[in-house]
Order: sequence, then structure tokens, then C-alpha cells
Amino acid sequence: MARKFDWWGRRGRSSAGALGLMAAAIGLAGLPAEVAAQTNLVTNGNFETVPSGTTQSYEIAANSTASPTSSLPYWSTGTNSSGINCLVYGGINNMCGTGYLNNGVSATFWVFPGVSPAGGNFVGGDSANTYANSISQSISGLVVGQKYNLSFYQAAAQQQGFSGATTDQWQVTFGTTQDSTLMNVATESDVAWNSQSMIFTASATTQTLTFLALGTPNSDPPFALLDGVILHIPEPASIATLGFGIAGVAGLRRRRARRRV
Repeated sequence: MARKFDWWGRRGRSSAGALGLMAAAIGLAGLPAEVAAQTNLVTNGNFETVPSGTTQSYEIAANSTASPTSSLPYWSTGTNSSGINCLVYGGINNMCGTGYLNNGVSATFWVFPGVSPAGGNFVGGDSANTYANSISQSISGLVVGQKYNLSFYQAAAQQQGFSGATTDQWQVTFGTTQDSTLMNVATESDVAWNSQSMIFTASATTQTLTFLALGTPNSDPPFALLDGVILHIPEPASIATLGFGIAGVAGLRRRRARRRV
């Protein structure tokens, strides 16, 4: 009796083996560069890298009259000398450190939303127009025309000692400008951490990623909170195509097996 060979030309090869060879063959053919590991192009996007000796929250240097102030490693601040951006250290409800006072007491939020899903430190920006100031980072090594996915966590909270409903969101610029979901904050309250995702298309090999807190009204300090900033190339459609290809091989194997029965 003639020997039965499967479609690979080898006797008795398992479906798993066939699928493995198929995947290997596709791999050898070469996947697009976009399939490379999803490396975060943003440095210190979780704000965990802080100046040596940091033990408390501080105002990110812009307003020279505040204390303590310091830089935020890998990030730059805008030019508004009245701007208030703070590094909230260790997830403690102390907005900008011991020098940022409300009636002589270190300022806090009425309701503290706690740490983001990214954990640890986060940035709080006063989104009232008078005090809003951007933070930014230059991103290089981009491919013109390539789409990039930006994701981050945002929340909102009102400074204790002020009242009245406020709004908060982040204006994000990366070649073009997009606004995050608007957060409506009830008086003396907060909006919990929520995830945001945006797609930008690179128009240059180096672009500046900028976050600017936007909010209303100008008189009742609305604070927008930011953490977990990630920028990477989105998963390409070729990944899904690869999955369909492997599934197709499995289906073909099953059909051939039925014919031999």
C-alpha cells in the first residue's frame, strides 16, 4: 500500500509542527519593521526619575518664587513664569511640596484620586489659563508618515480651599494638536484616573511632545493630573494577517485529514 504523505511531503508530521514551520517561514520572509518590540519612545513617562535627594512633592521649575522647585528629568517646561506644574511625589496628597501654601498650610486636594494605574509619582498642572504652563519632550528617530500611538492616564482634582465646579483636560501637541477627554469636576471633588489614547502621524524625524493643562474657570484652581505617558508605533495590520494565515493552515490541515479518513 502506498504511503500517505501530508502536504508538507513528510510522513506523520503533527499539525502543531506544520503550524510552527508556517510561522517560521513567514518569519524568514521578514515582517515589517513596525513589528519590532513596542519600545516606549518617551523617556521618564512615568515620572519616576527625579532629582537626586527628592523626598517630597515639588513645583517643576518655572515659578521662581515657589519652594521647593526643581527640574523634571528629560522634560522641559514652558515660558509662563506664573505657571504651576508640580511633581506629586510618592502618591501623597501634597500638591507641590511644603512651599506651596494655602492659608499658611501645604496645599492639598479636596479629594485625592490616589496614584494612577502606572503607580508612583505623577504630574499635576494648574489648568486655569493664568497659571497653565506646558511640559514637553523632544522625540527623535521618527519616520515621516508613520503613525504613532500616544497613551497616558489623566485625572482631575480641585485644590482645597477653593470651590465651584471646574473642567480639566490635556491639550497634546505632537506635530498636530489634540485634546483629551474633557473632565467635569464637581465642586470640592475629583475625577478618577482614566486612560487616553491618540494617534499622531509624524511629519518630521524629530518632533516635540507637549502637554498643556486646559481648564475653567480661571479663578477656581482646576488641576489636571498626568501619568504613564507612552508613545510607540501601533500594532500593524500584518500581525492580524499573520494570525489569519496560521488559522488558515490549521483549517487546511483539518480538511485534508477528513479526506484521508
